[in-house]
Amino acid sequence: MKPKATHTVKAVPVLFYRPGKRVFVRRLCCFTRAIAASVLGFALTNIGLGQQDLTATKSREKLIQEAYAKHDIKIRHLLPPYSGPPLLLDLFQRRLEDGTCDPDQHVAWETHYNGIMAGATIVDHGFSKPSDATATTLVTIDTFAPTYSLPAKDSSLVVIAKPVAGKVCIPRNRRFVYTKFALQVLKEFPKAHGEKIESQKSKQLTAVEFGGSVRFPSGYLETFLLNHEGFVEVGEKYVFFLWKQIPSDDIYVELQAYLVRDGLVFPVDADGDARTVYTKMPLPEFEAKVQAAVQRNIDTDVLPNVHAAPSRRK
Repeated sequence: MKPKATHTVKAVPVLFYRPGKRVFVRRLCCFTRAIAASVLGFALTNIGLGQQDLTATKSREKLIQEAYAKHDIKIRHLLPPYSGPPLLLDLFQRRLEDGTCDPDQHVAWETHYNGIMAGATIVDHGFSKPSDATATTLVTIDTFAPTYSLPAKDSSLVVIAKPVAGKVCIPRNRRFVYTKFALQVLKEFPKAHGEKIESQKSKQLTAVEFGGSVRFPSGYLETFLLNHEGFVEVGEKYVFFLWKQIPSDDIYVELQAYLVRDGLVFPVDADGDARTVYTKMPLPEFEAKVQAAVQRNIDTDVLPNVHAAPSRRK
């Protein structure tokens, strides 16, 4: 009997189909391997580039931090010897508007000083190179009024107090910078005719100094200094001569401050040579002089005024 033709006919396509299928599978596997190799190479390349970017970013951040450190050292040398460091308002990756302190509380006070302290509008200058990440603005107020070591007459209050908290502020018009402190009163030198603190040793006051450091949203750091003026430091003890300029506001402006440490006094500011007479004076002796000036309601020890144009230092 002859074999059925259908057996041969079916065998042919099966023989040709299966090898073709295997060839197709081999080609598909090779193609898949090629894609996988390409994807892996692309991923490794991106990882390498990412690592390079990360390294570059870390290197830039390190250079910026070094620039900050150098800036702090420079500011330390610009300040009087017994000054504390300026406080920092850190607005990095925030908004400049966040630097406004109590915008509705001190409108009258800030408006009064707009004309006195007004300089260039404070802006975030940004920077492209880490070496340009910092700057110092030095402001001098030209005045023909005398400056006193013990301005008892000009002061609304004379107290021994400790700053317990502080904050750097930018007014709404952004024309100057000031630092606001909460003061814990330890002792008052009451005037015969003047403002009193209700005889409460635990009474807190709000006092301001002009200046402070601001790190802007871009990371740009600028320190604002008032010529010859220093800063008080949170946690230390001081003799304060305070002036209340706006009766409706609870803010006092610091006229003079003396650091009290180890039973001695040290001037925070450096307005002139006459101030050095009080440097390292025993506290009881200094208190006696302050008390005498307060009771007589006089300003004593005139210091020479120094006039200079405002400048911006890099």
